[in-house]
Amino acid sequence: MKKYTRAQNIKYYAKLPRKRVSVGALFFNNKNQLLIVKPNYKDNWLLVGGSVEKQESPYQGIKREVKEEIGINFKPRPICIEYQLKKNFQSETIYILFYGGVLNQKQINAIKLQKSELEEYKFISPKLAIKVLSKTAGPRIPHCLKAIKNKQIVYLENGKLINNL
Repeated sequence: MKKYTRAQNIKYYAKLPRKRVSVGALFFNNKNQLLIVKPNYKDNWLLVGGSVEKQESPYQGIKREVKEEIGINFKPRPICIEYQLKKNFQSETIYILFYGGVLNQKQINAIKLQKSELEEYKFISPKLAIKVLSKTAGPRIPHCLKAIKNKQIVYLENGKLINNL
């Protein structure tokens, strides 16, 4: 079997497709309401999270994003992976959602929004969150709730459940 040279490997890997990786976290209060945040650069509400940076794992990325956006340290548990095809100006994306748990009142009172990106936060019912989140994020919520309840990970493609892991 022929081995590739370093130059051939570099050329090969440079041609491979690039996908964006985004992460989000689901936090709840003691009334089973979901934490959502309002960015200053979009009309719709979001889950806490964002894009994973170069040379950063999704786990590191969600911990960083949560700390930056709301000032909380937490131990993430993955609950949902979704692949979304490229649409319009957005690249193909792999979304990884993590369960952040139920925040107590002390943790909620300590939330400090990242003012450069976020205007406000609130806790709302998951049913209402489905309506106010983006067209891609909202449909993930029922799958995430089921994954949390069953302590499993779900895999979606373009909003459709493919498998429970």
